[in-house]
Amino acid sequence: MKHFCPLPFSHMEVDPVGDMKPCCMYKGKALDNQGKPGSALTHGFSDVFNGEWYKELRRKMLADEPDDGCRSCYAEEANGIQSRRLRELALNYPKFQTDEGLLISLDIKLGNVCNLTCIICNPFSSSRVLEEEIKLGIGYGTNGRKAPKSLYERFKWYNNDEFWAQLENHLGSLGRIDIMGGEPMLAKKHFVFLQRLIDAGHAGHIGINYVTNGTIYSPEVIQNLYKNFESVYITLSADAIGSTYEYARHPARWEQFLGNLRRYKSHGHAMTISYSVSAYSLFGIFDALDFYLAEGGVTVWFNIVYNEDRNIQLLPQALKEKFMEQLKLRYKPEWESIFMKSDLNSLINYMNQEHTYESSWPAFCKRTAILDNNRGNNLLEAVPEFQGYYENKL
Repeated sequence: MKHFCPLPFSHMEVDPVGDMKPCCMYKGKALDNQGKPGSALTHGFSDVFNGEWYKELRRKMLADEPDDGCRSCYAEEANGIQSRRLRELALNYPKFQTDEGLLISLDIKLGNVCNLTCIICNPFSSSRVLEEEIKLGIGYGTNGRKAPKSLYERFKWYNNDEFWAQLENHLGSLGRIDIMGGEPMLAKKHFVFLQRLIDAGHAGHIGINYVTNGTIYSPEVIQNLYKNFESVYITLSADAIGSTYEYARHPARWEQFLGNLRRYKSHGHAMTISYSVSAYSLFGIFDALDFYLAEGGVTVWFNIVYNEDRNIQLLPQALKEKFMEQLKLRYKPEWESIFMKSDLNSLINYMNQEHTYESSWPAFCKRTAILDNNRGNNLLEAVPEFQGYYENKL
């Protein structure tokens, strides 16, 4: 089947502002039966998951019809990238034959509260990025735009008790919860939900996957909560290593991150590094793969950053060729043993798609200069390969 995907039958994503979607790649929002956007701030879980919009999407899937909201997966597949849809099809799902849903996995992004201003991040995933962009008049803060009170309320969607109450009716079939942020370790309310899963006897058939920036380690949570779940998977977001990591994940410190990585590993949890591949981090891949291969106990997943003013397609052709030259010199077949879900060929295919960088490269340089000046950073110290191509001029 060219368009079928199991996620509309079995999954829901709740994004940082509470919008409900069939998955994180979907372009658009799920609707309620009145045609209004489904929001975890104002709706219960079943109101949307069992609603007519979700059912219509399932009927499309059963007929193998395309849906415009799924276009990101279609585009990745056309370029040889293993899309989310293809990854899900490889899993052992029930055979869905009707438009009824059976919740198997849940992806919850707990607002935007975060302690970092990562160079590739956006204001809907980091409260500190939102503050910085408003202060500097860039991104969300362009033309003096301020964040309305209603936006901050949406970031706290998880305070809607009706959402969680209706979700409890679906826990019997639930097998996996992906927990993200912002920085989920700062969103304390979800620990109450995990405790309710334990108290209700459901934790034993549910695996939890945390996506965290790795700057916070809580032994109490690990010892008192995680031990009750069927499995615990820790995904740490990290681009490059050492001082380049610190540039990309400002103001994080590499030694703190590495210490927490090793603490998590000591508990035997499965570990993945989510390496956000952007124009900032592309040349850091080689050192990072060498490091994690030697470190052991982790896999690496390449998470492509698609923002037009920071993705790898905007690089001048000469820089793309420089990357390919370095890859030829430094490639190790052993790297393949730690790749998860993606590989270098997918990145190269994406990087070399037709893209007019003349408009995007200046935007990249301007944004970088503004952020560097505010943070006291220097891109050329983090990515010396850009020497001769990038200049901090404002």
